[in-house]
Amino acid sequence: MRLECLLSRDKVAAGDDAEPDGRSVTVELAGEVADELQPILLQILELDYLPRVAGPACWGAVSNLPLGLVVGRSDLMMLRLSGARLADRLDRRGDALRIHFAYFGTAPPEIARRVMQSMLYSD
Repeated sequence: MRLECLLSRDKVAAGDDAEPDGRSVTVELAGEVADELQPILLQILELDYLPRVAGPACWGAVSNLPLGLVVGRSDLMMLRLSGARLADRLDRRGDALRIHFAYFGTAPPEIARRVMQSMLYSD
């Protein structure tokens, strides 16, 4: 099965505004969206979507819920998500899945992970 993902990301520098930050990509799924979040994010990382920045930058992947943390350009730490209605809580636009990458700068990965994890319990 194929899934369209609507991507957006935070800007990282003043000149970054010249480049569009939104992008639509199609990824392959082996199962249901809620069960395939890690493979979806790994496929997006392979597309080289996130900009190159100096230092070990952290990005939080969010789709109404925090999904995972990207450290550097390719290391992915998934957050533990659960719940019978997980699929209903994701940010969907029709059949597409919207994913935003929030920029944590060069914050230590453990701090960025704690911030993302705290978002799971704020509602």
